[in-house]
This record gives sequence, C-alpha cells and structure tokens, in this order.
Amino acid sequence: MEDQLYANPAGLANDSQLFSDIATGAESIPRWVDSELAPLNDGWGDDAAGQAFRKQITDSTGALAALLFGARDFFESSGGHLRDAATAFRQSDEMAGELARRLIR
Repeated sequence: MEDQLYANPAGLANDSQLFSDIATGAESIPRWVDSELAPLNDGWGDDAAGQAFRKQITDSTGALAALLFGARDFFESSGGHLRDAATAFRQSDEMAGELARRLIR
C-alpha cells in the first residue's frame, strides 16, 4: 500500500471561494435582522415596557450578531487556509514535475 496524499489545487481554491461567500453572507444577516425588527421597536412606546422590549430585542440580536460574526471569522480563516493549501499543493506539483524532468535528462 502506498502512502500518498492527493489534493486537487483547483478544487481547494474553489472551496476557499465558497467559504468566503459564506462569510460574506454571515456578515449581512445581522443588518437584515435589525432592519426587519426595527418596526417592532416603534410600536412599544417609550415607557418602561417599551424600553424593556427594546432591550430584550437588542440583547437577542446582539447575541445573534456575535454568533454570526464568529461564523464569519471561522469561514474567512478557513477559506484563507484552503487558498494557502491550494497554492502549496500546486507549487509542490510544479516542483515535482521539474525535478522529474531534470532527473530524466
């Protein structure tokens, strides 16, 4: 049995772009949620109940934003690592081909 690692540099580069796209999407969701919930805040008035409602919504959307920004950071970082891996594997393939050509001569 041979010990080999096969990696498709083009596939890794494509996956890194998908991870970047997910990160971009995760970043836009909190703004969308805030814009959708904004009309709810206006209907509760400025008394104690309205302020309590707004605080609860703000705390909840803040927690959601923190979660999504954490996911964004994970996917951005992972996408960068996949790009780096794709570059390393591509360079490794190029070097192996060049070494083989030199040995054959």
